Amino acid sequence: MLMCILVTPSLQYRQTHLEAFREFQAHGENLNTDLTLLADRLEELLAWIHTQQDPATVEPGQLPFFDHWLIDQEEWIGKLTLRPQINEQFLFSGGHIGYEIRPSRRRQGYGTILLRLGLKKAREHGLDRVLLTCDETNIGSKKIIEANSGRYENAVQPEGTFVKKLRYWIDLSPCSSSTPSSARALPSQLLLAFLAVFLSRRTHASSCWTTSDRLFATWKRSNKHEEFLFASVFPEKMIPLANPSSSDQGRRHSHDPCKHRGAGLGQRFFHEPGIHTHQVEGSPDKLMLQPGFREPPITGMA
Repeated sequence: MLMCILVTPSLQYRQTHLEAFREFQAHGENLNTDLTLLADRLEELLAWIHTQQDPATVEPGQLPFFDHWLIDQEEWIGKLTLRPQINEQFLFSGGHIGYEIRPSRRRQGYGTILLRLGLKKAREHGLDRVLLTCDETNIGSKKIIEANSGRYENAVQPEGTFVKKLRYWIDLSPCSSSTPSSARALPSQLLLAFLAVFLSRRTHASSCWTTSDRLFATWKRSNKHEEFLFASVFPEKMIPLANPSSSDQGRRHSHDPCKHRGAGLGQRFFHEPGIHTHQVEGSPDKLMLQPGFREPPITGMA
């Protein structure tokens, strides 16, 4: 189980931090880092990183940045760098956020967690959206960004390189979340159900209700003639109303696709065992629902 926290760089993690950079170099990464200096002068490095957070003390020509380390049970997992403001150079390639995961902990979900925690830090800095870029060949980083609702904008070719950079934007506004858009979208069937219920409640015409969204109805009206056409993926679940009234018997339609004996207006309302309907006195066309009867939506109407 992952028990990750995002911390400010600290001497507390000196040894595990050094081990991680040995892994990087064994994989041909971060080769410009002097491991001896990293081990002996980490305290000076951390003090310098702290000065780079303040625009007043940042080195000339550089942008302020904030480094954060991802720690899981005292183990150094990765690093995230956040730039609250970016210039034209980082707008083209680099973006607001950069991150790295030690090789032995890749493909274990840490990258997605690191970026998600980093996006919270970006919100704390008042950003409403952030730009991230990655090499087009870096499939792992691409998946991490997309898992955090990254929206692809375009690919650019930095000067002097052969690999294109993919540019992604992530919205941080209050109405958005890091949840993928596919998970936030309501099913189309549910939207149709809401629409059908809304329309049915706005009309005084005869309504057709079913007790399962497995049923759908098509309503047609012409020359005071009404017909309710039903279909179901599970027709065996459709139970006709028992003992239709004599007034309903005279209203049967020979073309009723339900093809139940005595199929009339009453039998074209389906219900489950234990749920009953009855007619309003003097109004054979209207059916009242007994207490406890729920009105499920019509999932299709034309």
